[in-house]
Amino acid sequence: MGVGSFVKIALFLLVLYAGWFGAKPYVDNYRLEKVVENIAQYCTIHSVEETEKEFKKRIVDLGRKDIAPTQLRLEKDEENQTVKATLKYSDKIEIFGYLIKPLEFEIKAEAAKVDKII
Repeated sequence: MGVGSFVKIALFLLVLYAGWFGAKPYVDNYRLEKVVENIAQYCTIHSVEETEKEFKKRIVDLGRKDIAPTQLRLEKDEENQTVKATLKYSDKIEIFGYLIKPLEFEIKAEAAKVDKII
């Protein structure tokens, strides 16, 4: 293998590395969307306090210790047995320690209590 091959491999790895860090906030956002959807459903049969504890556990499981349970806003309607959940958080695209772009995300989910699945 010549020097040119090593340069091509190094460039390929650099592009792969940069691509991952560019996509990571959006991958995390997708995973957090699923968590918020599940938490909204969880809240239909649990108290808001229990739900906040469960949310904290799930966020830590995702490795997102920068998101506090207080960033999740839950609106529970006991009469209609529905829940609206909203999570606002920030992230960033950072490569080699340099901030490329700050990002702000807002995830909304709604759920209704389901007694039986047919």
